[in-house]
Amino acid sequence: MLLDSGNILFKAADKAQILDQDVLTAKTIVEVYTTLHYDAMAIGPYDLTAGLELVTRTFASGTPWISANLLTPSGKPIFSPWVVKNIGETRVGIVGLTGNITPATDYVTVSWQESLPQYIDELSTACDFIILLSTLEKSENDAIAELFPQIQLIISSDPKAGNVAPLIKHNSLFTQTHTRGKYLGILNVSWSKSVVWQAVLTDSPTIIADLEKRYQQQLQTVEADNKDNTTKVDRLQNNLRVLKELQANPQNVQPDTYTFRFRSLADHIKKNPAIDQQLELLKQEIASTNRKARMAKPPEVSSGPVDSTSSSQGGFTGSGQCGECHNKQYAKWLDSAHARAIESLTREQQQYNVRCLSCHVTWDMNGNIGSEMRSNLLTLPQELTNVGCESCHGAGKMHVDSKGEAKTFKEVTKATCTICHTPEMDAQFNFQTRLSQLGCVLD
Repeated sequence: MLLDSGNILFKAADKAQILDQDVLTAKTIVEVYTTLHYDAMAIGPYDLTAGLELVTRTFASGTPWISANLLTPSGKPIFSPWVVKNIGETRVGIVGLTGNITPATDYVTVSWQESLPQYIDELSTACDFIILLSTLEKSENDAIAELFPQIQLIISSDPKAGNVAPLIKHNSLFTQTHTRGKYLGILNVSWSKSVVWQAVLTDSPTIIADLEKRYQQQLQTVEADNKDNTTKVDRLQNNLRVLKELQANPQNVQPDTYTFRFRSLADHIKKNPAIDQQLELLKQEIASTNRKARMAKPPEVSSGPVDSTSSSQGGFTGSGQCGECHNKQYAKWLDSAHARAIESLTREQQQYNVRCLSCHVTWDMNGNIGSEMRSNLLTLPQELTNVGCESCHGAGKMHVDSKGEAKTFKEVTKATCTICHTPEMDAQFNFQTRLSQLGCVLD
């Protein structure tokens, strides 16, 4: 099965930071997941950043979104709360939970305490194995595992946690894969329908007793509600037999085990032609959209210093101004990759991609990329279309205007560099090594 626990489409929940190209990217992500035939995708807060319409539209066309607690304001489910898949002779139930979000006019989220119990009861009478795809906080997932030992696997989606190696708590196996397609998490489960994991079998007899109690209660409910439902009755009776055998003769029961690995989705991975075509079309759409925005506000043309008084320039003067006094430093910069940073984007036809462009030009690296900043980035004068001195040291207008008297430049630290040189974009980055290669020489 292919599963995703959510927070797929956008990098944050702040709608004010969403650009047109981000929505185009989100649509392509859904198309790629469809091409790969994903079995279930939970909905996280980051999937609703641009609103509900994109998710509902793709759900209507077959994208397997699930959420048990994302409802209409009147309390009706918007998506399927769960799906069931047959893997050989094993019936696997997959349920999704959406993390806490601010209610909107067209949706609300309710707590897992309110939404989840009925679905776990349904799935545990119909399935051999239950998976929860959750964008809730870790503490809430822990509480769910403690309350529902019928859930064998919980796959979370914490954007800050990265890859999380599987860990058993209560009777649930917890894990997650790094956010937004950076890695593929591969989990191989050997499930003999013994109801509990091997570690639980040896370490937690109270969990086995609790499971037995819950299955007994569910069996009584099913028998009372529908005596003809022999499939559910047989499954629950079998679970009870296994649990009694575990308590009496654990050595006679084959344990349930797993293996796992995280595979980096790096450039050397074999390409999928259909997905490559989808990504190429996305690149073209982003370029077309942002090129139109650029044409609406043409870049400044100058043959001299940048007009640093312009509001769009944010007090930046261009590295040429620095070179008027700092000759040695300027000469070293001219020979660096920073001075030619825009060229790598041009080669990849990404020079109109604002999410890429922000780390290949001179601008306020701590600024947020809203619609106005997007316009500024796309219309910078040529003197700022590189990673110049001011990218690291800050805007130089005050320093230049005071003829060097105003010491406004900030110290360059590792944090300065890792705004752009992230593990995702530059896995081999070493601050001291790069500083020794690029650091400004003394006068």
